[in-house]
Amino acid sequence: DGSNVFEISGAKASSRDMDAIITHSGTWQNTKIPKPGTKVHLTIDAERRLQYAKIHTGGHVIDLAMAKAGYQLPPLKGYHFPDGAYVEYDGTVESTETLVQQLNKELADIVAADLPILVSFSSDFERTVSIAGEQACACGGTHLTSTKQLDCITVTKAKHKNKKLRVSYTVASSV
Repeated sequence: DGSNVFEISGAKASSRDMDAIITHSGTWQNTKIPKPGTKVHLTIDAERRLQYAKIHTGGHVIDLAMAKAGYQLPPLKGYHFPDGAYVEYDGTVESTETLVQQLNKELADIVAADLPILVSFSSDFERTVSIAGEQACACGGTHLTSTKQLDCITVTKAKHKNKKLRVSYTVASSV
């Protein structure tokens, strides 16, 4: 009946296994917490989910753009959230200004090419994501199905810190 609303602020998997337990954190919008076993109705904020999928997919597209621009730095980690998305790499480049220009050209080409985002599972159930079969990596995130769905992705800056390169980016808003 909509009287019980649990607003999710985060989700965490217990492991990377297919049988992982997903724990959601958040707040109840009233004090009537359902008893264990009570049936609940879940809804998803489709616009917010699409925006997060764009940002997450954007990280994979940044990695492909790095490779296409000739940079072979291993990715270390990514942060794929609206308040400051980035991908961090092991190593440095000669000129971050040149890198930003090169990546933005590659990104425009990748988006225009309308490349498929492919999700596959190995025989041991490892989930792998690639863009048109390139830059495959293990990933459990939410993705778009095509690079064209990004509309626009822009590298806003690149900076070095402790022999690492952080490439920050934004994507077009869905909201």
